Amino acid sequence: MIWQGNGNDESPNYTSRKNFYGVGGIPHAQFGGIHDVVGGGTNMLPFYQSKYNMLIDLESPVAIDLAFFINTQGEYIIQANVEVTGDISTTNNRILLILTRYISDSYCASVATYDEQAFNLTSIGETAVYETTVNLQPNWNTDDLKAVAIVQTWNNDPAPNKHTIQQAAITGFSFLNPVSPSEIDFGDVAIGSSGTEQLTITNYWENELSGSIFSIPNFETTDNFSVPAFGSIDLDVVFTPITEMDYQGDIIITTSNENFPVVYVTVIGSGYEDSGIDDEYQSNTSQLIGNFPNPFQSSTTISYQLSSNITENPVIEIFNIKGQLVKKFSNLPLQNNKGSLVWNGEDFKGSAVSSGIYFLRFKGEKKSSLKKMILTN
Repeated sequence: MIWQGNGNDESPNYTSRKNFYGVGGIPHAQFGGIHDVVGGGTNMLPFYQSKYNMLIDLESPVAIDLAFFINTQGEYIIQANVEVTGDISTTNNRILLILTRYISDSYCASVATYDEQAFNLTSIGETAVYETTVNLQPNWNTDDLKAVAIVQTWNNDPAPNKHTIQQAAITGFSFLNPVSPSEIDFGDVAIGSSGTEQLTITNYWENELSGSIFSIPNFETTDNFSVPAFGSIDLDVVFTPITEMDYQGDIIITTSNENFPVVYVTVIGSGYEDSGIDDEYQSNTSQLIGNFPNPFQSSTTISYQLSSNITENPVIEIFNIKGQLVKKFSNLPLQNNKGSLVWNGEDFKGSAVSSGIYFLRFKGEKKSSLKKMILTN
């Protein structure tokens, strides 16, 4: 980090930080709060490297998981999840939450914001979350910003400890995943009955967030969603096992945000036998068997099975990675409740689609099934 002492981009708390280290001449470089190098005008890398080598193998008693993100109120947050992992030998410790900014090659990590908080964790296993809100100037670009967290003693201990830095962390800006949780475990559910869990989609942006959801067999949720700016919605995911086995797969979610075009949610559950369940239900059901070959080049055969008492016309739909419908099949051919059809890699207009990932969805009996296909060159 670079603490600037003058100019339009003077760093906050520059004077107090300068006095903290007793800076007499500049440039003044500090390493670990205990080693310094003063002076410049020549190649300083060997001098800096020697101080770095004194610190690189030291074990830290603190672990920091650092994040820099925007919350649902549109505020920029620096958040440090901290755990004590060893013996902390210093007292009067504090944690600094700092934002640095790239201005030029000469000022590649200039301190732009500064927040100082008491750090009272002392025992192994103790944890705490520290966070601060930072105000970004209109001319700042998040690509030029880094968040930094430092745990340091405010005591000026005798050498060699001095102002020991116990741990530090750095991270860039990243958007939080709009979909949570990333995994849903339904546990054990009786065959023929259902278990329900919730999936939350949060919009951290100033524009509407929308998209499509591709369910998989036995795990069902809504097909589409729309979330207003800085809002969130909760969706039910329903697990309905039809046989005694373990189920696992990924629900695929496409969103309108370029940072998260596709999100995967792992779903897990187990079906168990219940004496009250009708055996006919377990075998007499509609389902998408899959496609072969997969991956494929020019064409692939899609196979499916229909219930003998189905009351609505099922359809097969093909979507691209953006969630756009490119092909739809209805009036599905059948023989003994089973059937297949061939997709030749063309869209509604008869034009060949590009290679990539496609999603195959079967819809019928108020249920849907999803599988992934890969079209290669």
